Amino acid sequence: MANNSIFNVDVKSKLGGFEVVIDSVNFGVFDQIEKNGLYSYFPRRTEQLTGDHYIAIGEALNKINSDR
Repeated sequence: MANNSIFNVDVKSKLGGFEVVIDSVNFGVFDQIEKNGLYSYFPRRTEQLTGDHYIAIGEALNKINSDR
């Protein structure tokens, strides 16, 4: 899948999950609710998120879940 987003999402591994960082701002984490389940997005700083942020985060989340 091509990344058509205007944002580069930096996904950093952290204790079984991943930090979601865009432009040096931590916008939340990807983590698993169930052991060995798919990753889900748990947001932070939602007041700063735009539609373009959500698209970029969704693309990064899809990549992590498809790479499993």
